[in-house]
Amino acid sequence: MIDEIEAHFKKEYPREGCGIIGIVKGKKKWFPCSNIAEEDLDILIPHTEYIEIKKRADVVGIVHNHINQSNEPSDSDTNNCNALGIP
Repeated sequence: MIDEIEAHFKKEYPREGCGIIGIVKGKKKWFPCSNIAEEDLDILIPHTEYIEIKKRADVVGIVHNHINQSNEPSDSDTNNCNALGIP
């Protein structure tokens, strides 16, 4: 899965890449997502993509990279995950 995530992030560069990790039939699966944020250093997953993934998997995480920044979660990252109830 790490290789899939890394490949997606490389494809999206210089914009931040993003996606969702979900559980499908007991196994973790990576769902790469579009980033429709206006700024390259922000992420915004289209609600339609999120809903479609949510129909097929139990969402356990949202993953995105920080271009040339710390890998620590931002306040926005933490607040969004808390609002969604996922790590």
